[in-house]
Amino acid sequence: AGDAALREAARRIRMTVRLYDSVGRYGSGQFVIISPSCDGAGASSLAQRIRSKICDDLIQTFAGDFTVSINLGIAVGGGNIQATDIISAAESALSEAKKTGHARIEPTLP
Repeated sequence: AGDAALREAARRIRMTVRLYDSVGRYGSGQFVIISPSCDGAGASSLAQRIRSKICDDLIQTFAGDFTVSINLGIAVGGGNIQATDIISAAESALSEAKKTGHARIEPTLP
């Protein structure tokens, strides 16, 4: 059922992002989204839409229907900021979101 929930979460994320955004699996239960030309406000808005899309509706699996919560960490980069710094900032933001509760969005700047 856990794998089915991850597949459904990925499907919902893909339905929510723009056609030119990239979505990938980053860890066992983590995804990374790259949104070109997206500033902090746009990234926060996208994160809210993703959180709603995943958390507001039941996920149906062979083991039954259940709700899922998601925490999101946001990092915005540009200019001369290295990709590793952006990823590190996003991981820190995600860690903070997990500490403060379920279905949280935590923005940060690298």
